[in-house]
Amino acid sequence: MTGLAARLAAPASRLHLPRPTARLRLTLLYGGLFTLAGAALLGFTYWLFDRATAGKRILPVPTPAAATSACARISAACNSPTPGWPSTRSTCTRC
Repeated sequence: MTGLAARLAAPASRLHLPRPTARLRLTLLYGGLFTLAGAALLGFTYWLFDRATAGKRILPVPTPAAATSACARISAACNSPTPGWPSTRSTCTRC
């Protein structure tokens, strides 16, 4: 067998990867540091948001009266079209 054929026929345990270069090691290092910094920033932002809201609900749950007033506003807007705004019948027929 020639040298190439012998290497291709060798068991997988004998095959080895070339030594990692400095460029590869620095790329992996900086990639890992960038990922860790992003995770830390995301965690810090979540902590600040949780602390500022103290577990409160941000958006209020609409009540039936609020839904009725919203429908009244939509129907009033549909009855008096604003110049320059496209007329959308789908919005007017929802309520």
